[in-house]
Amino acid sequence: MDFLGSFVLVTSLVCLLVGLNSGGNTLPWSHPLVISMLVAGIVLLVIFGIVEEKYATEPVIMVRLFLKKTVTAACLTNWFYTMSVYSFLYYAPIFFRLAGNSSTAAGLRLIPYRSVS
Repeated sequence: MDFLGSFVLVTSLVCLLVGLNSGGNTLPWSHPLVISMLVAGIVLLVIFGIVEEKYATEPVIMVRLFLKKTVTAACLTNWFYTMSVYSFLYYAPIFFRLAGNSSTAAGLRLIPYRSVS
C-alpha cells in the first residue's frame, strides 16, 4: 500500500476542492485563501507524480503509463463521460421541474426504461 502517495493525492484533491468550491461562492477568486489553495493543490499534484514515479514501490498510479496514447485517451474519455453523467444527473431534474413536473415525477424520469406520464 502506498500510504505516502495516497496521502499526497488526497491532500492535493482537498486543496483543489476547497479552492474551487470557495472561489466565487463564499470568497472572491482573488482572495489569498483561494489562490493559495489552488496553488497548493497543483504543487501537491506535481509532488504526487514525483512520489509515484521515484519513491513508491507499489504506486497508486503508474505515471509512465500516461505516456502511452491509448491509456491517456481511455482515462480522458472516462473523465469526460463521468463529467457529462454527473452534469445530466444534476441538471435533468431541474429541467423537468421547470417543465411543470412535480419533484417526484422529475426524479422518476431519471430511472432508466421507466416512462412517467
